[in-house]
Amino acid sequence: RALIFAMNKQLLDPFESDYPERIEEELQFGNLHARCCAFNRRGTLLATGCHEGAAVLWDFDTRGVVKVLQEKEMGETASPVVALGWSLNGRR
Repeated sequence: RALIFAMNKQLLDPFESDYPERIEEELQFGNLHARCCAFNRRGTLLATGCHEGAAVLWDFDTRGVVKVLQEKEMGETASPVVALGWSLNGRR
């Protein structure tokens, strides 16, 4: 019964959540500008797609960079990363 109530409550007010209402911190890495982002299912990793064609993987607990994925060198023209997502197990 609690599950049905929770589902119905979400249908009644889909915007009522525990999301932050303001930005309290910034994550910065070099001169890259994020265009999109996605958390893994556990909320521990954040992937950001950048205008410069790179994807940066962050450890959200430590606010540190885990890995930078980039197809081309920075001097070459690269297409912006405009969308990204995680696999169901959160490892890819």
